[in-house]
Amino acid sequence: MSLKKGLKAGINATASDWYYVYKPTIRQRLHEYLDFDESLISEGPDSEIVKCSIRDADVLLSTWGALPLDRELLKLCPNLKIILHAAGSVRGFVTNELIERSVKVSSAVLQNARPVAEFTLGIILSSLKNVFVHDQQAKREKKRAWEIDRAEYHGGYYRTKVGIIGGGTIARILLELLKNFEMKVLITSQSFTAEDEKRYRVR
Repeated sequence: MSLKKGLKAGINATASDWYYVYKPTIRQRLHEYLDFDESLISEGPDSEIVKCSIRDADVLLSTWGALPLDRELLKLCPNLKIILHAAGSVRGFVTNELIERSVKVSSAVLQNARPVAEFTLGIILSSLKNVFVHDQQAKREKKRAWEIDRAEYHGGYYRTKVGIIGGGTIARILLELLKNFEMKVLITSQSFTAEDEKRYRVR
């Protein structure tokens, strides 16, 4: 969906989250296409201010801390066409009433998930290479890496078992990254199918 210039937009976010996520350059670009009032943003989850902001809106701009869009709020914006959510999960504000309205929802779930998955991979590899054990022994006992107690040494990640809990977007990106290492990956997830297990090489 392409945005027509001049569409009325409402804001469903607290001030701290809004200004943290929507940087000045982003807000300036949005103002080129959308008409929205940044004075109608509350310091906390204030439904009355949100009501004023979203009244008659065609587009909603939101991020973390967005209020659930219940029937009362949706009545205020009967022409609502799309929600641009600058965060990952939309569970916090998507309601059955919103689904019934068939309003399009866009989120940054993939953009948010990749760096989280990459960070998780870094933690896994660092842990299996004993980085945290080395760190603690260096601080606690002033030992060098080669003086580590062998009883605490894991031995690396070659053919090591790694367990993943959950099969959401972050987990799936992480599993793709783990394919680059010879590990035995186990997963517990209600959403994973036999086809998924084959694709991601997990059990």
